[in-house]
Amino acid sequence: IYLLAKKAFKYFKSNERENKAKFYYTVGIMSFLIFQIFVNIGMNMGILPITGVALPFISYGGSAILTMMIGFALLP
Repeated sequence: IYLLAKKAFKYFKSNERENKAKFYYTVGIMSFLIFQIFVNIGMNMGILPITGVALPFISYGGSAILTMMIGFALLP
């Protein structure tokens, strides 16, 4: 998450239009990752209701791991 935030700030500081799109994509992947981690840990602690959200790159979920792999592969 730290490296994604670092990359997002690099794109945010740039004034080029193409880098703004890269910034939005990076922030989207980062927020997707943070949300899944937050929900999964909350479920395991009993704070949040149980849903089908897998812990990214840790828990086994076929479509979840595939989505994360594709998302990180397309990361600029």
